[in-house]
Amino acid sequence: MIFQLAGWAALVKGGIETIVEFFTDLDHAFYLGTAVIIFLIEAIILLFVVAAIMFWQKRSAFETSNKVKDFFIASLVGSIVTLSFILVQRWVPEFGYRIEAGGVVFFILGLIILAVSKWVNKRFRITT
Repeated sequence: MIFQLAGWAALVKGGIETIVEFFTDLDHAFYLGTAVIIFLIEAIILLFVVAAIMFWQKRSAFETSNKVKDFFIASLVGSIVTLSFILVQRWVPEFGYRIEAGGVVFFILGLIILAVSKWVNKRFRITT
């Protein structure tokens, strides 16, 4: 799941940068230290979200609950997680080695990571 997060993040970043660079003058540099810290923070957030979903499913399977209350709680949690993914990108300062890479490089890297992740999942029957 972590590799899929990295793959999708690189794919989306590469796609957006490739489209945006046609319209603006975009700086293609990223900082290695910043990228690692952001990835680790987002992976931890993702693990907490998966744990919360598993807890919620366990609770809802054996107890009756109010559907409206569950909807608002799910909306609130989803909004907080989305906001945290956005704010982590903005609040982590830039440090580490500066690497120049265009959007196409990230797009191809994302495709490679997703392909390897899919192959590993099929090979070891981790997920479908």
